[in-house]
Amino acid sequence: LREHKLETFWEQRHTRAFVKLKQILLMELVLKAPMFDGTPFIVISDGCKDGFGAVLAQ
Repeated sequence: LREHKLETFWEQRHTRAFVKLKQILLMELVLKAPMFDGTPFIVISDGCKDGFGAVLAQ
């Protein structure tokens, strides 16, 4: 964003949405310990010229 000199703004509503998203991601329904009972693991990855990321899911 800085490269293209775009004006950015961050309001209280953005902070509230960000905090709510963090709370949801930490809920038990989303974040659980893995099961080592033979249930397979799945690696999900993505990349581009600037970097890469991966998730280990079950």
